[in-house]
Amino acid sequence: MHKPIKKITALVCAIWASSQPASASELTFLVSPERLKCFVENFESYLALSDDPVVIFLNACPRTVPNRQEILAMSTNSMPDLRKTDRDALTTDTIIALRKKEIRCLAEGIKTGKILPVGQKDADGKDAVRLQFNGC
Repeated sequence: MHKPIKKITALVCAIWASSQPASASELTFLVSPERLKCFVENFESYLALSDDPVVIFLNACPRTVPNRQEILAMSTNSMPDLRKTDRDALTTDTIIALRKKEIRCLAEGIKTGKILPVGQKDADGKDAVRLQFNGC
């Protein structure tokens, strides 16, 4: 893996670990239907990676590593607004981190209908799906 990708991966894992609830059993994501479909169709490629947890760049799917343009599109030169707003809950997730057992569970749960995505609109009024599952 390229050095910048490893740094981004490490940072995302650290942020993800610190943002998990104490039980870390309830996972919730808001994603575009197209990105969810791509994830489910290609989940085995994420399982083949050596990292665990795996950082999944949904906008790069079906590739497991984003290209330079995608990385640049993710970066910002401004400080984030740390205040929570109602809009935050409706902003789609483009980067998620899951353990390999959670990747398999989520993908297979969606395929078999055990995990049902709930359709809704995102902060920009676009179609999105909310995923909630209690791990595996």
